[in-house]
Amino acid sequence: MRLDPARLGTDDQAVLADAAWWTGRVEESIVARDQLRDQPECEEQCHLVSVETEEAQERGAFAEAAQKASEMAEIARRCGSSDLLAVSTVAQSGVLLAEGRVAEGPARLDDAMCAATAGELSAFFTGWIYRLGLQACIACADLLRAAE
Repeated sequence: MRLDPARLGTDDQAVLADAAWWTGRVEESIVARDQLRDQPECEEQCHLVSVETEEAQERGAFAEAAQKASEMAEIARRCGSSDLLAVSTVAQSGVLLAEGRVAEGPARLDDAMCAATAGELSAFFTGWIYRLGLQACIACADLLRAAE
């Protein structure tokens, strides 16, 4: 028996989306999160825009990806989520790095890493930011920054 995300409340949709994500059912997670799209602005919408950011970046649509990453940041600010603001900062860094802007990308990454090392993020997002930060440093061969 499958749950119909459209019949769940916003909080239940978020729980379903998380459960689907962590059990490898990515498409189901996206469908569950997508049900939040027409709801009042919430943190879960930041996750939707994150997927759109990644998709645009993978297509090479860097201007669109940068706009989506900025949209993530605005949603995170309005919702008061320092966790998602850090994720959006990493996304902005990723777009810059994908464009080959290796001086600007790591500088943006430092902003997110500072939030993580200062203890401003929840434990889950601290780990996530460290992982994303290390991946970005390795991708641009900035091993000194990765070690730091």
